[in-house]
Amino acid sequence: MTDTNGAMSDSDSNSKVSPVEDDDDRDILLKKRFWWEALKCCSFTFLLTFKPSEPHISTYLREVKSFTDVEIYTQIYPWWTYSTLVLVFVSAFLAEFVGYKLSLVLGACGRVATRFLLLFGTRLWHMQLMQVCYAFGTTAEIVFYAYIFHIVTRDDYQKLTSMALAAHVISNALSGFLGDILLNVFHQSYTTLMWWSAVFVCCAALVTLTFTSVRRPKSPTPAQVWTTIKLAYRNVTFLLIILWWIFANSAYGIVYGYESSLYDIIMTRDNLDNYNGTVFAMGQILATLASLSVAVPIVLKFTSNNQHLTVGFVGWLCTAALGLMAWWSDLAPMCTGFVFYYGSYHFVNAFVSAETGRVVNGNTKGSGDTGDPGRDCYAMVVGSNSTLDHRSSSFRRQPTTYSSTTETERLRMQSLAWKLWLIDIAH
Repeated sequence: MTDTNGAMSDSDSNSKVSPVEDDDDRDILLKKRFWWEALKCCSFTFLLTFKPSEPHISTYLREVKSFTDVEIYTQIYPWWTYSTLVLVFVSAFLAEFVGYKLSLVLGACGRVATRFLLLFGTRLWHMQLMQVCYAFGTTAEIVFYAYIFHIVTRDDYQKLTSMALAAHVISNALSGFLGDILLNVFHQSYTTLMWWSAVFVCCAALVTLTFTSVRRPKSPTPAQVWTTIKLAYRNVTFLLIILWWIFANSAYGIVYGYESSLYDIIMTRDNLDNYNGTVFAMGQILATLASLSVAVPIVLKFTSNNQHLTVGFVGWLCTAALGLMAWWSDLAPMCTGFVFYYGSYHFVNAFVSAETGRVVNGNTKGSGDTGDPGRDCYAMVVGSNSTLDHRSSSFRRQPTTYSSTTETERLRMQSLAWKLWLIDIAH
């Protein structure tokens, strides 16, 4: 007996229907609502990511807002990194004990505040506040990937997760194209790009108002949430996968940031044309296809039953891709390695994101607590997974100050370190 949102209503809590029967009814309703929920979720991730100004943030802060590189990289950007470490638990706490929809709406408001502070802020503390607002929006986006598990059935976790991540990647690619066209063809200003970004982020915030509320008979207690977390991390296979994912995200932050520098070094040395935008576009297209491919039934069946083999195989692909980037000094092998690394990473990212929901759902049901309001505390588990990841993002925003030789050797050493680590995990 469920309401239109597929959750138990208060009047049903005293009924004699067994939890298993109620779960069956709920799954039927969620199946019927899948495409409507998918439309809202994919629209949200697409609009939130569609920011033509994003690749030009540092240039905007320097040329339009007149901040120095030292201020940008040491006094503005670090506020995002450290704020995220705290706010991820604030957003997860709000989701579990107050409401998922409220957490997502407030996070979207944080993203809107970020855009208007970028447009109208003039002082250093304005930009620092902007980074805190952006951090709150980022942590709410993490909660969003836990929210997905409440609005679809377990069988559809991977499908909707893959669709949402694919919408994120393709939006990033299209917004980058639009930004370059506006700048180079129509000669628009960086401020104009900021306004475009603000409009799309505001639209994403409006979409959150249409999200289905997650209703429970009552809120879980802290003890129930803690039990859910312990059950998840007692799964040794899941724990090893999450450890790999955390370090893979760190490697992703390094590789994503240094590819542009390495491309520029080789391009200048060999006097070649600049097609790095096309390289990134190819990587994003492959990443979109890779994210969607995880939801293909035959692929999903294999990955769900062979988690270790899946992560180990993709780890070897990432290792090979990093090897191409590190030890071949020509442009074509380096770009090929980057594109395949980008696609491989997004394949395993889509898999791990949905696997979190499957593990939490399966472990809790396996414990027999099918009527426990703490059974579906996905936000705290997803938040815990993400906490150690965000430090890597600071690498993407560091200025390039190395010489050609130093830069190449630095990337080679980083690649070698990650390769050895990935090989150990695969074994």
